[in-house]
Amino acid sequence: MVSKHLSSRLPPPRRKEKTMDELIDKIKATEAASPPRAKPGRKSKSAAEEDTKEKKRYHLNKIIDSLYNEITFVKTELLRHKDCN
Repeated sequence: MVSKHLSSRLPPPRRKEKTMDELIDKIKATEAASPPRAKPGRKSKSAAEEDTKEKKRYHLNKIIDSLYNEITFVKTELLRHKDCN
């Protein structure tokens, strides 16, 4: 019974005060664990992947257009040649 009264009168245990170096180390560890912040004017990684896909799509469309133009040119030349004979 006496021990119960004594324990209730004791002040709560104090937390250990941390030194400045310990706090700085904890902040650095927290920053290292957090994902990187997006910098202004920069795109996300998924946006970069979309850009490469968009470039490939644009390049393929360019090739298709040039092939289409070449085919139409050959077709018109063949028709002219056929008309001449």
